[in-house]
Amino acid sequence: VAIAALLVGTITEADRAAREAQRAESEARQAHHERDRALHELAHSEATDEFLGFLLQEGAEKPFTTAQLLERGEQLIDRQFASDPGLRARLLLTLANLYVDAMEANKAEALLMRAQASAKAVADPQLEAQVDCGLAAHLGDTGAFDRAMPLFDSAVARLRAQPELDLAVLAQCLTARSMVSMLRGDADAALADAQSALASL
Repeated sequence: VAIAALLVGTITEADRAAREAQRAESEARQAHHERDRALHELAHSEATDEFLGFLLQEGAEKPFTTAQLLERGEQLIDRQFASDPGLRARLLLTLANLYVDAMEANKAEALLMRAQASAKAVADPQLEAQVDCGLAAHLGDTGAFDRAMPLFDSAVARLRAQPELDLAVLAQCLTARSMVSMLRGDADAALADAQSALASL
């Protein structure tokens, strides 16, 4: 009986230790992932600041039109970030949003398609989904709902399938899909996505 009790105790302790080790390993993986994500975001933020600073400086020194400045920005991205498709995708997304603000829908869509191609070259499903949601949001704003909604659905499904989900990216996609659903006149779907985005945040 004593030996049996000792064996049960030993097995229980070993099982508990294995579970603790597994949990510690999982937490270490999560911390590593979050550190990498933070470093990527920092690099993106710095590159975006430099890029926008360059455009503003160029505009201050010479009488460029907005269209000329944005075109120069596109050339700069191609030149400076040719070897970094991840950063190139993010900066093209930023530039596409500037084209949207400048009421250049066709140019914005072209840049979003290029950002999508760059994102596919990176082993980062969350970046790819983020760019896809940006493109889908633009398509929805221009009334191309038949192209926008499947792109949203695919991006959201891919995000939710990730073992280490970035909830901020998911919330961004859900918010954009909610707004496009409102444009389509589907208030129930818009509300559901908005509530899911809020829960993610």
